Formats: sequence, C-alpha cells, structure tokens
Amino acid sequence: MNLLTPAYLGFLSLLIPVILLYFIKPKRKRVLVPSFHIWERMSREQQANDLIKMLKRLLSLILHCILILLLTMALARPFFSERLVPQRIVVVMDASTSMLAYSMDEDGAIDGESRRFDKARDFAKKLAGDLSPEDRMMVIEAATQPRVVMPMTSDRSNLKDMLDTMSARPGQTNLNEALTLAQAVARQLAEKAQKAKASREESWLSFFKANTEEAETIVYVLSDGTDSKLAGVTKKTGELSLPKGTKFFYVPFGTEKNDNLGITAFAIRELLNSQGDHEVLATAHNYSDTDLVVRPELFFLNDRSKKEIAEGKDSRDVDDDEDILDSLPEMVIPAGKSVSLPINETNIRKSGILKLRLSVTGVTDKSREGWTDLLDVDNVAYAVIPKSKPKKVLLVCSERNLFLETALGQDSSIEADRLVVQGTLNPYKELSDKDLKKYDVVIFDRYLPEKLPDADLMFFATRGEKSPIQGDGSMTLPLIQDDYDKSHPVMHYVQMTNVNIASAQKLIRPADLRWKVLVQSFKDPLILAGDFPERRMIYVGFHASDSDIVLQQSWPMFISNSMEWLANRRRERVNIPNFRAGYAASLKVPGTEAKRIAVWAPDKKLKAVSVPIYGGEATYTATEAIGVYHASPLTEEQEATLAESKPPFEASRFTVNLLSQSEGHIQVEKKLNQGEELLENYEAGFEMEIRPTLLWLILAVLLLESLLFHFLTVF
Repeated sequence: MNLLTPAYLGFLSLLIPVILLYFIKPKRKRVLVPSFHIWERMSREQQANDLIKMLKRLLSLILHCILILLLTMALARPFFSERLVPQRIVVVMDASTSMLAYSMDEDGAIDGESRRFDKARDFAKKLAGDLSPEDRMMVIEAATQPRVVMPMTSDRSNLKDMLDTMSARPGQTNLNEALTLAQAVARQLAEKAQKAKASREESWLSFFKANTEEAETIVYVLSDGTDSKLAGVTKKTGELSLPKGTKFFYVPFGTEKNDNLGITAFAIRELLNSQGDHEVLATAHNYSDTDLVVRPELFFLNDRSKKEIAEGKDSRDVDDDEDILDSLPEMVIPAGKSVSLPINETNIRKSGILKLRLSVTGVTDKSREGWTDLLDVDNVAYAVIPKSKPKKVLLVCSERNLFLETALGQDSSIEADRLVVQGTLNPYKELSDKDLKKYDVVIFDRYLPEKLPDADLMFFATRGEKSPIQGDGSMTLPLIQDDYDKSHPVMHYVQMTNVNIASAQKLIRPADLRWKVLVQSFKDPLILAGDFPERRMIYVGFHASDSDIVLQQSWPMFISNSMEWLANRRRERVNIPNFRAGYAASLKVPGTEAKRIAVWAPDKKLKAVSVPIYGGEATYTATEAIGVYHASPLTEEQEATLAESKPPFEASRFTVNLLSQSEGHIQVEKKLNQGEELLENYEAGFEMEIRPTLLWLILAVLLLESLLFHFLTVF
C-alpha cells in the first residue's frame, strides 16, 4: 500500500486528547448529608450498572478512534498497485501523412472509417485512462517539426480532451528529431529524480514528503515507422541514448501491405513564347506490388464571380464549379515504378484552378482483385493559373489604320492605345518618358520620331535617318519566296505563299547578324526581326493597305505573334506559387502598404490567420491542408473581424500539395533498431485507490454511533 499524501498522517495525534477525555476523571465534590443509610442503598444499585457503563464508554471511545483513523487515512489517500514506483510516461505520436492510411480490422479487411492515427490515439487514451494519481504523462507530436502538445500532467480528463483534438496531417515527419526530444525529456526527469532523492536524504522531514520524483520513465513511440528510414533513425548505429532504467517501447500501427498510388509531381508554368499556354508536368508512383490500371483526369475549377461572393457564397467552394478539362486514356503503371502522365500543353486564357485526380480502375493481377488504395490524400493535386498581365501596346500612325487596329483588338491579351500624327498636331511629342515606360511595345506606322523610346518596337514602312533599316527605292509587285523563315516565333502558323503585295520598300540587308530576315523577295528582305540586348524590333517593309495579307487569316496571327515575341523580352514569366504540405510558404506581397495579410485555408473549419509582412514577403507556416489557399492584404479594421470573414474576390491564391514519394510508402516498419521493445498489446497494471471506500466507512461509523447513543435506548 502507498500513500499519496502521507503528511496528513499527523492528524492521528488527535487520538491523544480523545483518549484523555475518556480516562481522565473529574474531581469529586464533598457534600454533607444527615444520614448515610440512603446513600448506601443507592451505592449498591449503582455498582450493579458499573460494568455496563464501562462497556458503553469503551464502545464510544472505540468508535471515535475509528472515525479519526478513517478520516486521517482518507486525507492521506492510500492506494494499492502492482507498480513499485510512479510512472513518468512520454508518448511520441506520429502525425505524418502515412498515419492517414486506412487501418485493418482483426480479419485483415480494410476499415474504411478508421485510420492508423485513430488507432494510435485510442492507445494513447488508454494510457491516459490507466494513470494513477502519482503518475504523470506528456505527449509529443512528431510532425514536420516535433512539438510538445501536452506537458507532464496527471489530469486524465485534460489528456483525453487534448488527444481528441489531435490529428495526422499531410507532410513529412522527422521521427528522429521527435525521438531526440523524448530523449532530452527522459534525461531531465532522471536528473530531477537524483536531485530530489539527495534533498530528501538530507532532510529529517523525509517521511512526510511524497516520493513522487523517484519514478520510472517510459517512452512510447506510436507510429508506423515509415518515416524512420527517411529521418535517418534506422541508419544510425547503436541504441538511443536514454538514462539508465528508462524503458523504450515501440508500438507499430499499420499493415505490411504497401497498397498505394500517389501523385509525386504536379507543376504548371506559362510558356515563355506563348502567353496563355501552359506546360503541365505530372508524375504518378505505384507503391504496391502489382500493376495498376489508372485513369488520370484533369479538371478546371472556375472562379466564383464577384456577385456570387457578395451574396454570401464562399470562394473556397471551387469544387462545386469544376469542369472536366481532359480525361486521359487509361494507362498501366507498373509495380514500384514512377510514370509521367501524358498531359499536353493546356491553352487556358483565363485564371482558375487546375485539379489532377487519379482513379484506379483495375489491376492486371487477377489474384489482387479488390485492391484498395489505403492512402487517398495523395491522389489529388492542385495548381493555380494566375491572371496574365496584358500587353500594353501604343500605335503611333500618320493616319488611321483600321486593319492594324482590328488585328490588335482581336487579341484579348493586348491593350492598345492609338495616337494619330497629322501635320502640326503631334500628340506623341507630348508624351514623357514616364508615359512611354508603361507600354511594352510601340508600333510606328509610316511615322518615325526623332528619338526612339525605351521599348520594343515595330515599324511599318518608315523612312528616315533614325529608321533601323534603310531603304533604296521601292519595289512593285514583289514575289515572296517559299523558303521564308517558318521557325521564327513571329511566323508560327503564318502563311505567306499566297500573299500579294502591290508595292514595298527596297530594303538594304543589314550587316548586323542579329537581324534575321523572315520574309524576302529573292534577295530583297521584306520583313526583318532584330534581337538586341536593349530591345527587340520588327521591321515590315510594306504598308498593310498595300497588301492583301490583311484579308487573310494570317494577318491577326502575324500581329499577335509579333506582339508576343516583342513583349516577352521584358515580360517576366508569371510566378505560379505552389508549396509542399508541412513546409513554410513564402508569399510575395508587392505594391501594398499593408503590414499584414490574411490567409484562408481550404478547410473552412480553420479560421483565417493574420501574417506579418517583412520586406515585401510574408511567411505562412500552417500549410497542413491540401488544396487552394487565399491571401489578401489586411487593414486594422478588417483584422478585428478576421475570424469570421471570407476571402474577398480580389484575393490571390496559392496551392499546397503533398508531392512526396517518401510519405507514400505506407508499409509498416516492425523495428526501429534503436534498442526499443516491441509492444503490440498493452495491459494496464492493477491499481486501486481506496479513498472512496474509506469515505463510505466513515459514513457507516457515524450512522452506527447515532443509532446506538442517540436514537435507540440500548444503553
């Protein structure tokens, strides 16, 4: 039997005054009487009842002593246990992606409603429920970075409530760092126990001090062990350095099956020479031991309109508006192999979300029919298609050119302004260098300024000393050669063989080899393109109205290609933010005076958080959910109502995906090779605190005393 609070045994000293009250007789008073005969007869009657009175006093004394003894023991809290010393339990909970895999029932069938982490949590709650009043327990979460989620406590209710709030999350886990943290805690407990023992030995009050520091330390690792190889645990030699007497148990959760299919790469980028076209890279890995028949599907998630958001709809509900963009044919992914998915270039001219989903439709091995993907969180990946920045074009002409204006207007990615120079009316001269800097391309149509602007330029039949190409007269009905340069980006899909030109400039071929002749008539160039460090230029030696090219389909294609090629020299490739789960997301926040931004996670159960901005960047660390996140600059007024707010229409977006080949390995590791003991079944030790029994006995004694001495006439 052990006592939780032995200091209360001092209340046993109350027995001394109680016993004295029963045995100390008061001093008798002398009284004179006229005759002794009457008192003699009364004395004989009194002696007959002395034995009964003595028994009455003795029974009352015994009942009061028992009552004091029971009260004292109830305060000292005695309990019986098989444990010789209290326990200090350190539980390491693996919260990585692999712990989201479905668990198996006793018959080996897949339990579709329970995951590995649920089983581990039930085990930890069992440990918490078996704590004695002397025991203590702490919980360490092993995620991307280990952290203590519950310090040492004996409160079983708080432990169970905290465990209910925990969950596994997508992301990589470094189990080695979590074990290092548990090792440090074990050493700290050992040092504390040694100091407490020395302190008690030096004190004469050691009997009244609880012996709780001299406890047994036990480390439980609740994991599937799949992250141990990656973290370097199994590669280390020797055992985990734990203090002497510390027990180390590994409790494995999971199955030896590695049945999983996952997306290990999904990225999208805008083609540099084709604005609006995107190149998609996607890779899938088959972790199982059988070949799988897989159907990849690509969805385009439309943006919700500003009107819908104003009506109360949440912009995070993009899955409701998904449209199938491409359903690829079924393909076989061999066992244990990675395969690139055959997704071609995607032409999407508006912003939105790309969603890739993999579905297993069958297996090639008939003996594995009924194959089930145990880990489904890596079957989906997202990518953001950002809004493309329009190309700003300035058309400067000597007179209106409807053919050129119409071709510029047909390209939705071009924003064009027009200036007409007529005689003394020259609005171009009124433009400052600052005004011209906002244009990506400037087109001069039969007009040449005295000074060329700092921009990429296109010329139509211009003459003068400042002209980049000089002429030597004119040509009538020039014939276009069939061997024009079809490989140059400007000439993609442009057909020139059937183009007729009434008149054109007779151009002098430049000596600078950076000029490329795109179209020529025999040896006379008609269209040239120059790529220089300071700018790109295109020179057309004929006017649009002097040719029937404006009546053909090649005309708008030629203008669009020219604007794309010219603007791409200065235009940076649009950054498409995509981050991995569990890692910090560095968000660029240019052009804002706000000091903080708000970030909304795809899970609407999670409230929006405020993130500070430093040097035009904000670092967001809570990347624990796979999907599309929203971010928007935050004012002080908005921060007060941030918890209940929804992402605005103008919010920027970024995606978080798993994309980890190591986390897709879900086959349980039966051993960590760190000197641990394998524990598959846990049995609680016998323990019982008898304070409730003592309280019931106290009540029984009080009732007995009341019945004998107050309500009944036994004595």
